[in-house]
Amino acid sequence: MQLVQAGTAPILNSSMHTSMGQTYFPGDGPCCSIPPVYSDIVTYNDTGNVWTLQGDLNPGSAYAFANNTGLTISYNTDAGCPRQEDHAGEGPTDCSFYGDLGTTLSSGVVYSIEAYIPYYSFYSTCQLDTGSNQGCTYESVPYDEAAFGIDVSGNLVNVGFAEVCNNPCTSNALEMIAYTSQGGSSCEVPCPLASITQHVYTPLHRLTIVTDRKTFIDIYVDNTLLYSSSTMPIDLNGSAYGLELSERTSINGETFDVTWSNAVVYSSDNISVSGLPSGSSLVVNGTNGFSSTQPADSNGNAEIIVAAAPNNLMVSVELDGKVLATYNEPVQTGTTLKLVTS
Repeated sequence: MQLVQAGTAPILNSSMHTSMGQTYFPGDGPCCSIPPVYSDIVTYNDTGNVWTLQGDLNPGSAYAFANNTGLTISYNTDAGCPRQEDHAGEGPTDCSFYGDLGTTLSSGVVYSIEAYIPYYSFYSTCQLDTGSNQGCTYESVPYDEAAFGIDVSGNLVNVGFAEVCNNPCTSNALEMIAYTSQGGSSCEVPCPLASITQHVYTPLHRLTIVTDRKTFIDIYVDNTLLYSSSTMPIDLNGSAYGLELSERTSINGETFDVTWSNAVVYSSDNISVSGLPSGSSLVVNGTNGFSSTQPADSNGNAEIIVAAAPNNLMVSVELDGKVLATYNEPVQTGTTLKLVTS
């Protein structure tokens, strides 16, 4: 196979591996204080990508730090923030943190980040608090969530995952969720856009939103397509926008950690190959089990969307169950190849 066009490098790449020492949040940031307290923001500069971190943490304590595994926000709720928020008439998951990265990447199509929430063994003993101030949660089950969104003038589309209980709560489950919001912990109707629960909890996931912000949107957790639409579930057609990571908990008396890493934005979401013989198929394999096959069309062309795994991809062409050709090195999204036959 002949390379026609090399893949596109990320137009934004924030590995979040730049070291930052343990930095405490003084109190609620401007998102969650009246009047807004801008001095309670923590700033994290990852090689020029400046993330603004803030939280709705009171009562509670939290700090952020970063190393070669990523940026971790550690939040202790021993003082009972979820309980206080619920008593104040707000949602029990209003205890939350946000990290915002402003950007003017109008050519972005693929937006992605990785998040890690450890397995918490105490879930099986976490009881519903019915007003006695003894239980650990006001939710029907304990709930810790990490989410990632595109923010356009306060309108957000988000993708996340949560650690929850199985039923019965003898082990933890994974909930994958796509939803819209208008800042904070709000979740607009319909809420959620999509939700899938898996009975085995795994702690590390890649969260991906693919959209031109006007005509289509696809939302993934790892290789699982949660939501796909040819119309926008919320208005994203604006010029001022950025990226937002968020995390929230419903649990009193825990230390809740989320580690974030490898935030990337690409301007392309596909790999294409031309010159394919009739009856052949394009096959692309990538990391974390990504695999996709697309038959050639009548013009000998095939295209595969690789947004869920945009780099380190191997490309081959198969005919009648046999490999006809393989490109000799890994490629990334935006690559165009041509099959040349002698």
